Amino acid sequence: MKEVILNEINHGTTLQKLSALTNQSEKKVGVVLRMLENEGYVIRRFVNDLGAIHYYFTKNLEEKPLTIMPTSQSLRALAIADIHVGVLNDGMNVIDDVINYAIRNDIHIVFVLGDIFEGLVYRRPLTCSTLEEQVTRLLKNWPYNSNMVFLMLYGNHDLSIMESQHFDIQKRLAVRPDFINLGYGIGKVQLGKDLLWLQHDLVFVKQPEIIRDARIILKGHSHLFDIHDNIIGVPALLNSRFHEDVISTGFLDITFIQDSDGYTDELVVRHLPLLKGVSVASEIVVPVKTPKIKKKI
Repeated sequence: MKEVILNEINHGTTLQKLSALTNQSEKKVGVVLRMLENEGYVIRRFVNDLGAIHYYFTKNLEEKPLTIMPTSQSLRALAIADIHVGVLNDGMNVIDDVINYAIRNDIHIVFVLGDIFEGLVYRRPLTCSTLEEQVTRLLKNWPYNSNMVFLMLYGNHDLSIMESQHFDIQKRLAVRPDFINLGYGIGKVQLGKDLLWLQHDLVFVKQPEIIRDARIILKGHSHLFDIHDNIIGVPALLNSRFHEDVISTGFLDITFIQDSDGYTDELVVRHLPLLKGVSVASEIVVPVKTPKIKKKI
């Protein structure tokens, strides 16, 4: 199995093809890929807007942003944030609604903007009193779909797990091939000619500032749906009594519309608050006014 996978990656391949060739589930193939990376193999990934994950070897050791390869001049994706797995009424209670919405609308990319877990240090009512219970709740209840990819940014609550228990949660979630880790606090995704920035404040931890000329930023942490210039604030998926107003709950359905040169011209942002079922509360067209970045980033 290992030899087959290595040979296919040498020519460039997809997760679905590796699964078919080895007669193993995609999750099992994902575990083997993780083992190969631990052995020292340098495996890179890119995804397309149909949810296919492509693997290839590279001689370039420089860390580069994950690339999304659109098959047309628009990309439709979901953005969710602040799930807080383990707290009372966490976002796992509605994750099925989010994924079913994506399936119904032929959406294959989901940006996850941090605070995936509650952690154990914030003194809020917990339904999962240990880290293992929180991880198990997520892995057991987050549906797997062969045609859907989740781009995972980690926030201050996730970082608290490393600080309090010396445990890197992104390594634990690497058992899921559909979860692509983008790091803590700030992540970057290449979309056409644009560099899309993802952000979640790490509170007391110093982190790099987002470049001023970033054209589009998706931001978690505030638990608030907000649009300010080129920054899209993503509401909390957390479903608690503390967040009963419309603008601070739910998720976003975002269409990135590109010009002929591959730059994003405008966004169509739909907000789905999840208070009374999955329905669009608002739809806002956002022109991207930040100048196009011609230089190589």
